[in-house]
Amino acid sequence: MAVKILLIDDDRGDRAQLARQLGKSTLAAELTHATSVAAAITSMEAERPDCVLLDYQIPGIEELEGLDSLRALDKFLPIVLVTGYGDELLAARAINAGADDYIPKHELTPQTIEHAVNNAIEKASLRRSLAEHQHELESFAYMLSHDLRAPLNHIQTFSDMITEALEEKHYDDLADYAGFMSKAAANVNRLVRLLTDFLSHDTQQITLEALDLNLLVSDVKDIILLENPNAALTVETLPTVTSNDQLLRQLFQNVLGNAVKYNRGETPTISVSCISTGQQHEICVQDNGIGMSADELKDIFKPFVRLHGDGEFPGSGLGLAICAKNAARLGGNIRAESEAGVGSRFYINLPVA
Repeated sequence: MAVKILLIDDDRGDRAQLARQLGKSTLAAELTHATSVAAAITSMEAERPDCVLLDYQIPGIEELEGLDSLRALDKFLPIVLVTGYGDELLAARAINAGADDYIPKHELTPQTIEHAVNNAIEKASLRRSLAEHQHELESFAYMLSHDLRAPLNHIQTFSDMITEALEEKHYDDLADYAGFMSKAAANVNRLVRLLTDFLSHDTQQITLEALDLNLLVSDVKDIILLENPNAALTVETLPTVTSNDQLLRQLFQNVLGNAVKYNRGETPTISVSCISTGQQHEICVQDNGIGMSADELKDIFKPFVRLHGDGEFPGSGLGLAICAKNAARLGGNIRAESEAGVGSRFYINLPVA
């Protein structure tokens, strides 16, 4: 796939020189250009490039001001500064201002351009990954202080009540207090287990084998119908895939379980179908549940995202995040479409063996 490069330079000769050098490189590139940062931003709003090559001296802006404008639009955009100066101090200032790499124009060769573009894309990818991990850590800290605190407080409260009842020899309510403590402890255990699953997915070693999805989904269906006998769950013929049983089973358990859980109707109705192409199997899980708005839909695969309170729909906010991790580990992906009050469709894409 071609790397989309946007060159921002007002000098026609410099643009031609860079295009010639880029054409001689081994980089498969699709080059477009803009003569100003403003024009580049307008272009980027329609289609985001994979990398930007920015001339240091663009008329109408002060020195590194163009970097600030581009970073304001996309803080993860790979940017290479191209300049007629070979000043190392300027290079350091450019990097500090947000450039991912730096090329003096007198050093423009197929090799230096290719190296700078690849380096910028890799750095931007690392920045994005670090930002995502930082967000996960912040969400994790919030979960520890919020979701775990409530059941632990319940355990403490009922422990104190049991102690007080024993001291006063009031034994009638001890069984109830112990039951509440047991339920709170089970909630803590569930959250810890989910966290362990979520945090271990990136490093967990997996083995792949031929799996008949008809059998796997049938097993999951039986468990769900046992717990939810009013649900109606139909499954069309599914393919055999090369995958991991544990990760794939957990993925379908979470998606099908949510389809039943987030439903206010008397008969939750779920269908599972598949469309196969030469490249992938797309399994669709459709339900008639409560659905989601467009704003709610965009964040559902992020960890610790909860759209509803525990009162009506208890949960951890990790189920779909685990689904996304599982699908990625298996070489596929998961996406969703939904309409509030109508229902949702989850598409699980798996590679063809």
